[in-house]
Amino acid sequence: GGGGGGGGEEDVGDGVAALGAAAALLGIEEDVLRTFLTQTELAVGGGPSSGRAEHLVRSRSAQEAATLRASLAQELYSALFAWLTRLVARGLMPTDTKSDCRMLGLLDLYGFEVFAANGFEQFLINYCNERLQQFFNCQVFKCEAEEYFAEGLDSQGQWEGLMTACQLPALALLEGEPGGAIGLFGVINDRARCSFQAGSSGGGGGGGGGSAAAALIDSIAQTCGKHPAFCRAGKDSRRLFGVRHFAGEVLYDAALFVRKNASAHRPDVVHFLCSNGRPFLREVVGGAASSSSAPRLPGDGGVAVQASGPPRRKLFGRTLISTFQQELSGLCASLEARRCRHVRCLRPNDVQAPLLFDAASMLRQCRYSGLLEAARIRRRGYAHRRPLVAFAARYGPFLLPRPSPRLALTAAAATGDEEEEEAAGVCREIRQAAVSQCGGGGGGGGSLLAEDLLVGRTKVFLRESALTWLEAARQRIAIDKVCALLIANLCRCQWRRCRRAVLSLQALARGRSARLEARALRAERAEAEVAQRRELEEAAALRLQRWWRLR
Repeated sequence: GGGGGGGGEEDVGDGVAALGAAAALLGIEEDVLRTFLTQTELAVGGGPSSGRAEHLVRSRSAQEAATLRASLAQELYSALFAWLTRLVARGLMPTDTKSDCRMLGLLDLYGFEVFAANGFEQFLINYCNERLQQFFNCQVFKCEAEEYFAEGLDSQGQWEGLMTACQLPALALLEGEPGGAIGLFGVINDRARCSFQAGSSGGGGGGGGGSAAAALIDSIAQTCGKHPAFCRAGKDSRRLFGVRHFAGEVLYDAALFVRKNASAHRPDVVHFLCSNGRPFLREVVGGAASSSSAPRLPGDGGVAVQASGPPRRKLFGRTLISTFQQELSGLCASLEARRCRHVRCLRPNDVQAPLLFDAASMLRQCRYSGLLEAARIRRRGYAHRRPLVAFAARYGPFLLPRPSPRLALTAAAATGDEEEEEAAGVCREIRQAAVSQCGGGGGGGGSLLAEDLLVGRTKVFLRESALTWLEAARQRIAIDKVCALLIANLCRCQWRRCRRAVLSLQALARGRSARLEARALRAERAEAEVAQRRELEEAAALRLQRWWRLR
């Protein structure tokens, strides 16, 4: 527009200089690059194979030229990054590929991102986390299923519970259901392909961006408003929408979703660079295009575009969501074909201080890294496993009748197949006794069902309720036995004290009785002596009188 005067001439001069510099670096003639950026050719009439189509050339608008320029820069950056990645991978590849060597690959996963303002980038990153968490859930389910099968557990309850727990509702909301409702990706892709972003001549922050965000949110609400993983924003609901991920609820700003989603892989740009660029540029762009040429995802909508073909209409172009979804599906397929081990890295605090444990930060990291989700799946099955011998030794002496604890302790101290079978029998007796006690009203903190405790070939599988009941019963019985022992010991001590007291009283009573008896004996002896003396005196007096008379 006018009104700029010399300023407009300076901008044009800067643009010409930048165009010349870019053409020189890319090895493309300046006129060819200018024509590509400012003009477009349309085929009108006839079929694709008839050869009778009429070609019309029209000038691009300023907005279209700016968008194409940004797409060109984006394709160059993406191709160069892919070329560097292939170069590094080729350097790390072992020289002797024929020998049977083992490969170890490391994959650094995205972190779940929740900021004060979450945009399209956080939307894709959190979707990647959702897909990788789904893969991790499936791995957990596979490991659980393999262990159940190896232990001879063929009950269908845990299978259905685990399969239900592995499903993430947010994925169905984002990707849509096969043969069912369309998801958020379908709505955003449709609006991006049809270029429904009205009034987007600015930078996305004015009224045009707000109207585009409101129109997109209205479409999303009409299509996915009843999905359980979709949530409406309490404030600024014409600009924000929410998704309930496995790690929590996240609100996204939809202002630039359509614009950023439309600036995806441009086959016409790749075709132009491969046709007119220098050999190095052809190698970089051609290798990236061949590495990214994969089958179109089902339910993606539109027609797949080949990188080597001529430019196609924007209506059938690929979007950034479809490209990201395709690459992520390839990554998940590659991970599924390999044995994966997951390493979760958690920081004890956010300030990198020693000897400081932040519980809130650790809980947030556990939630965002999927550890709580894995624990949820594990709890839906049999979260606790105990070896047969350890289980028999721990619960046998408390829950079995009197002859059986010796058997449990013998099994706990022994090893071998026979001892394992003996321990398995003890464990089945414990299970039967526990179920019968709980059914008879003798529960120890909750109810216990027979399916909550299963005895396998080498392990005992317990649900949380079964372990809680067993530990409560063991604690209750142990408390009763300890109380009985303490009461018996107290009674014995009291009996000993009473016995000593009784013996002391008996000794005192016997001493007093002996002393009284001895005193009585001494008195009787004294009286006898006095009587005897009197008798002697009387006899002597009689003899003296008789002698006196006879004289």
